[in-house]
Amino acid sequence: MRARLLDMGEVGPIRAYSIPHAVTAGLDHASEPALILISPASPVVSLDQTTGAPLEIDLGLCAEHGIPVVRRRGGLGTTLVGPGHLLLALSVPRSRAAEIGVSEDAEELAERFGQAIVAALLALGAGTVASSSGRVEIGGREVAHVHVLALNEGLCCLAGLAIETDNGLATSVLQEPMTDATALRQTIIPPPDPHTVAEAAVSALESHFGLELFPSMPQPHEMEAIYDWDLRLHENGEIDQQTAAGVAG
Repeated sequence: MRARLLDMGEVGPIRAYSIPHAVTAGLDHASEPALILISPASPVVSLDQTTGAPLEIDLGLCAEHGIPVVRRRGGLGTTLVGPGHLLLALSVPRSRAAEIGVSEDAEELAERFGQAIVAALLALGAGTVASSSGRVEIGGREVAHVHVLALNEGLCCLAGLAIETDNGLATSVLQEPMTDATALRQTIIPPPDPHTVAEAAVSALESHFGLELFPSMPQPHEMEAIYDWDLRLHENGEIDQQTAAGVAG
């Protein structure tokens, strides 16, 4: 199945989440799926919709370090991603899910997505790798968590793959020890660089879902939606578009 490959490179922390939300929400039956790669330029905390006030995170520390908080439209749990993470998102119209070998069931899509990430990690030389209930683990420690977004006629699997992370910052912001989390450069020898990880992930997802990828970028109507989602997702204060995009100004 033909699918767009949107390699967005390094983007601002809020935009790292607004891009997959906007692309997914704009899908219809005629749309081609999209595989999106994003490298967050700075840390961002993401909450699920079931969480009320974000009491489990240190909002004062977020404000001190300029860390925005966004509220995803799907998935469970609170996560922190930033430099050293690769955000992977696969967006597909619900009505075309069967064309990539899955039903419209969100859990099935998440499981298949997790299996593809496992295949990528094995290709990179990881040892004991497993995926269950949205958690992708190496040696029993989490390196990614798969979230499913259901927006209008679109479904999206979204995961932040930890290549190299600052567990100290995550522990402070999320106010819990990160003893069950790790990163690829701590568990794979030789440690893979981000480009190698991205290539392995794209290859595994392409093979796993039967995709024929072609390079693309967000269309003008998608960019308008991205600006809108910048504002809709942000949880802790006012922003402008330069802040959302990570543009100095």
